[in-house]
Amino acid sequence: LALMPDQDLLLQSVEEMDDTVLKAEKLELLVANLPSTEEQAMLRAAAVEAPVSAEGDDDWDGPERFMLMLLNVPDFDLRVNVWGLLHCLEQAPARLARAVVDCRMAKNRLRESPGVERLLATSLCVGNYLNAGTPRGRADGFDLETLTKLGKLKASPQQTLLHFIVMQLDETCPRQLRDMFAPSMDLDAVRTARKHHVLELRDELNTLINQTSSYLPRLDQCVAAGDEPLARRRKQVQAKLCELQDVQASFDRWSEEYLELCAWFHVDPSKGMNSETFFGLWDEFLNEAKKALDAIDKQKETPRRAASLQPGMQRCSSNRTLRTPSGTPRGTPRLARVRSVSPRYAGVV
Repeated sequence: LALMPDQDLLLQSVEEMDDTVLKAEKLELLVANLPSTEEQAMLRAAAVEAPVSAEGDDDWDGPERFMLMLLNVPDFDLRVNVWGLLHCLEQAPARLARAVVDCRMAKNRLRESPGVERLLATSLCVGNYLNAGTPRGRADGFDLETLTKLGKLKASPQQTLLHFIVMQLDETCPRQLRDMFAPSMDLDAVRTARKHHVLELRDELNTLINQTSSYLPRLDQCVAAGDEPLARRRKQVQAKLCELQDVQASFDRWSEEYLELCAWFHVDPSKGMNSETFFGLWDEFLNEAKKALDAIDKQKETPRRAASLQPGMQRCSSNRTLRTPSGTPRGTPRLARVRSVSPRYAGVV
């Protein structure tokens, strides 16, 4: 009560459902402290034995006196609960709808990205090369879970198999490769989508729809009785219910789109792979590919630095560059190039 407005003003604002008096945070506090049905019965029974005095000269403490006065407001519980629900629904529909938008964006990026297509095709090609001569050779595809293994297999002591694949793409289609990691593109899209727990959000949405619908019969009764504040809120509740139902329809459409996405990548959704797991695999795979590309860029930067230091290279008295026994000028780095992948990893991809 210490955080609330004056009690008389507070009771009036509840009856009139006045947003100018009771702000959202204080309304939330009031909703959380509403008496239960049992507590209401106990308070009413106690008030019969010890009536509340308007002047305050009774044995009731401040909180209990306020609750007894609140019980005298017509349909106080309906007023407070509907009022609190409307405040909750100011942000919830847009937040829930955003999850579907983000998931749909990630789906479109994965299906339409030229970089993803080239990355998968090269991975399949490398896998078939490694598995040549085995029953796994000449494969038409591979399990989605295989993607996360490419960054853990060693193609050489210095690099992973995914590093080798990314290096080939950087030579053949660098723009398509780097576009995947640009802002708001493939990696960002799947990373955002994996954060949405669609099943939990759908449960939250269904709870809000059921809760909103449950208030309509009592609201209709109050409207028929001429309760103007509740009549005004009744229109708002109906509008929010329609908004929630539109979001529910978008979730239903997303469920169908996710099944199509799983079919596109030959993933069996009945095995328990939900959308956040699906996008999580892609996030892990593309993130490892970006790390490999960053390492390649760093390797490319080393010769440039060495070239910038060339004028200051130590020279002998004959003005010739000192050379190592192999004939390579001192100070010039030699980059190891992967020529083949060890056959001991055949059969993994």
